[in-house]
Amino acid sequence: MAGSCATKIREPSQGRKAAALNDIFCAPQIAWSSLQRPDALLLRLVCNRSLANRLIIMSFDLDVLRIFLHVLAVTVWVGGQIVMAAMMPAIRGIESGDTRRAFPQAFQRVAWPAFGLAVFTGIWNILAIDMAAQTDSWNMAFGFKFLLVLISGGAAFYHSRTANPKLKGATAGIALLSALVAMFLGFGMTH
Repeated sequence: MAGSCATKIREPSQGRKAAALNDIFCAPQIAWSSLQRPDALLLRLVCNRSLANRLIIMSFDLDVLRIFLHVLAVTVWVGGQIVMAAMMPAIRGIESGDTRRAFPQAFQRVAWPAFGLAVFTGIWNILAIDMAAQTDSWNMAFGFKFLLVLISGGAAFYHSRTANPKLKGATAGIALLSALVAMFLGFGMTH
């Protein structure tokens, strides 16, 4: 029965431990001695074609690319804002105004293309599904998420244009909070 999960791990006592390991690895003829040498076990698992076939069941298509690009762009947009928020106290302490402005400007060169990619792939995501087939609650969550994305982008844009320190702080907070909630909703909508 090559490739069958019915094959048992050979152990002298054939106890519960062996049965549990058989359920986990589901690989034919794994000797108990190989379980005590992880490198030998890994080699046996990699060389076991039936197990490899079970582990590598992924088709690569445009849907995978679309979702990957969307998650990557959102990660850069949201994660970058978190990193900038954490760095701001140190950046404010820099004496040189040119150096102090260089950090946010460098972030914007990465963040705005990521935001654009997130919006583009988000629209692509919506075009790839049948909105009419979704539930009313899903459509409401999508509408709220899209509104939060617009708020995040608008607040970040205003943040980059204003010189008022209080407005800069408020708009940065609004941009980050709305982006985090939109990201949370996005993950929730996939389940």
